[in-house]
Amino acid sequence: MIGVGMVDIRTARGAGGVFNGSESVRPASSDGPRRIFFQSDGTPITPGNFSSTGGRVLQKPDIVAASCVSTATPGFETFCGTSSAAPHAAALAALMLEAAGGPDNVTLSELQSAFTESALDIEAPGIDRDSGSGIVMVPPAVAVFAPPAFTTPEILSVVEGQTAVDIVEGKDDAAVDDVTYAMTGGVDRVLFDLDFSTGYLTFKSAPNYEDPQDVWSITPQNDADNNEYVVTITATSRVGSRLKTAARTSLAMPTGTKKAAEISATIRTFRKAAPAKQTPAAIRSRV
Repeated sequence: MIGVGMVDIRTARGAGGVFNGSESVRPASSDGPRRIFFQSDGTPITPGNFSSTGGRVLQKPDIVAASCVSTATPGFETFCGTSSAAPHAAALAALMLEAAGGPDNVTLSELQSAFTESALDIEAPGIDRDSGSGIVMVPPAVAVFAPPAFTTPEILSVVEGQTAVDIVEGKDDAAVDDVTYAMTGGVDRVLFDLDFSTGYLTFKSAPNYEDPQDVWSITPQNDADNNEYVVTITATSRVGSRLKTAARTSLAMPTGTKKAAEISATIRTFRKAAPAKQTPAAIRSRV
């Protein structure tokens, strides 16, 4: 169970109305700590003692979220209270689950850790009585579960007669270690070498445009001997003990004398046939 306090979005002091860590919880926010007297099955923790010395003390709230937000609901145009802060945190949890590929891929413990570890610290340094770990923020919380995002294009233009292809880059700002790479598919992968740590992709032998060696591919659909080499690269990153992966199928195309119009047509066809990228939906939030 995650306890949520509230902070007024109207007090956000960062550029563009974004929280920057100088804010404080609203006076009406739930403070801490909190004492509970029963286990989840209804059994008393300290039978017979339900006073200020009994039960168990919990550090609550765990986090705080935006309150006094704008809505289109009549009577709640400006919606304040923990009744608005808690749904705000729940919506962020939904984005985190989406980034992870669904609820089956995340444990409650991982979700709670992502909330607290990515929160923006406010008030007293570290965990404190009224704001817990701080304000939950969308980009860093979602980044905990989002897979690496490829920054290199799907179509890799190669200079004929040279082995160098490109540095395939998967970006993950939340990763504690560098992103690593592996060739995991593509009918032409035996013709390539890939550096595990840098993503540097090379042909084992320089391609000859007049003597293509690529073979027929089903997914994506691609003819043989057309100077379009199919390779799939998987990028892996780590946040805590969680490993995250994303795969990208690319075409390496020696330039030769192929006309620009033909290359453009290949790009359009390839994008229609290639598997969907493993990236979360666009996140729209100010917080």
